Amino acid sequence: MELDQILKLIDAGFTKADIEAMSAPAKESTEPTAPAEPAEPIKEAAPAAEPKPAEPTVSPDFSALLEEMKGIRKQLQMQAILHDGFTPASPDDAEKIMASIINPPLKGKE
Repeated sequence: MELDQILKLIDAGFTKADIEAMSAPAKESTEPTAPAEPAEPIKEAAPAAEPKPAEPTVSPDFSALLEEMKGIRKQLQMQAILHDGFTPASPDDAEKIMASIINPPLKGKE
């Protein structure tokens, strides 16, 4: 018996003894035997659904605190956007940079 078949039997609810009995060579008997019924009906495995992030369950005592924290987070995000420290370069700066690359000033000689 192959590994895939054994795993399917385990998933169907067969025990180790049942599987060993099936894989053992059949003995000749005079009495007809009924086919073995699985302990549980075979069910097709449903595709695993992606878990949805659930909203945290908050007791009523903390709901006001949670709302206040959400407001603080939103304010912090807005402050970070408004004061990000990025200042755009002026056109004069670009000309100075290009001049320093093309014709750098010589230090010490004038």
